[in-house]
Amino acid sequence: MPDVTPVPKSVCDARHTSLDEKVEELRRVDEKRLDAHHEDIAELKKLQIQNTMILDRLTAQQEKMDARLSKIEQKPAEKWGLVVKTAITSIVSALAGGLIVAIAAYIK
Repeated sequence: MPDVTPVPKSVCDARHTSLDEKVEELRRVDEKRLDAHHEDIAELKKLQIQNTMILDRLTAQQEKMDARLSKIEQKPAEKWGLVVKTAITSIVSALAGGLIVAIAAYIK
């Protein structure tokens, strides 16, 4: 069996005290880090709320713009419909007028 020399209690106590101080210092550092993380998390929650509000506003604006765009896109179709209606009315009027003139000429 190897020769083991006992360590004096004062040395053990000094080492334990040193280790306890290191552990306490590490605990304080960890607490500071945790506090910083809590602050970061609180800030992230605020930013998430702000981002959600911004997204809601942007969605509402996009819906309004979509509605406006639909109206703008319908205008050419409405104008084309008016052109076709006017052309048909003119053709029918011309035919009706020609028919009336032909009937009037036939009657005379």
